[in-house]
Order: sequence, then structure tokens, then C-alpha cells
Amino acid sequence: MEPLYERFRKQAPPVFLGGPDVLKAEQWLTVIEKILNFMGVVGNDRVACATFQFQEDALIWWEMVSLTRDVTRMTWEEFRELFNAKYYNEAVRSAKRKEFVELVQGEGMSVTEYTTKFDRLAKLASGIVPTDFSKKEKYLAGLNAKIRHDLVITTSDTTTYAEKYLCVEFLVCY
Repeated sequence: MEPLYERFRKQAPPVFLGGPDVLKAEQWLTVIEKILNFMGVVGNDRVACATFQFQEDALIWWEMVSLTRDVTRMTWEEFRELFNAKYYNEAVRSAKRKEFVELVQGEGMSVTEYTTKFDRLAKLASGIVPTDFSKKEKYLAGLNAKIRHDLVITTSDTTTYAEKYLCVEFLVCY
């Protein structure tokens, strides 16, 4: 039987370098969990696989954790708690929620750039936009005034957020 690590590596798990970008940390953890769940990895093997993907600052942090804890017996829940405290803490999430609240399509920002930033930040601000309606309203409020005006004219109130985005792309591109 092939070793667990080899099977894990065949799934092309991303490396994690550490750093202050909460979106990268959240995205990395989501992808790692998706792979581990798909593979049916349980127990401390989850921690061992995930932390093998640490490099640079993340690796240094993990080495420091290893000095004060028995990481060979660490549960996934304990790992998640430590990881989130380090890379996904409330202060950083709060700053990202504020960034989301203040997000507008600035001059020189394309609709695609605005939408990408909106989607990434909305994931961290789910409480601010808990429904499709509130998400759509926030998205529209941040759009360039001309695009917003044209979009309101061409779409209905029952249009979903995803449909609004497609309409924006159509208006801008054609």
C-alpha cells in the first residue's frame, strides 16, 4: 500500500508560507481540509500532512509550536485553533470586514477586479451580507455610478447576485 504522504502529495496540496494575508491563510486551510476529507485522512495524520506543506514563516512558527506542544498527538481541532489564532485572528478578520464595508470600484479598477475583491472579502464578511439580496445590494452600491445606473435599468429586483455580475460583464464588455 502506498504511504499516506505519497497519496497526499498526489493531490497537489498547496504550500503555505505564512504572512499577514488572512485570505491566503483561509484559502490554504480550506483546500487542505478538502483534500484531507476527500482522502479520508483522520486523527493526527491530518496535522502531519497539513504541516508538511509549511514553508518559510509558517515553518518557523510550526517549529516554535513544536517546542512547547506534543504535535505528534495534536488533534485537527487543536491545530485549527492554533492556526486560526495565528493567521486568521479576530483583529485581522475585523480589518478585512471593514475593508469590505468600505469597498468601492475605484478609478482604474475594472469590474472584474472589483468583483474578485468583493467576493474574496465577502467570504470574511458573511454576517454583513447574509443573504443574496444584501450581497447584491452591497455589490451594486460599490460599483462605478455609470455602470450601476446602466445595470439597474437592464435588470430586475429579482436578479440574483451572480446574475447581476453576469449583466455587469455584458454591459462593460459589449
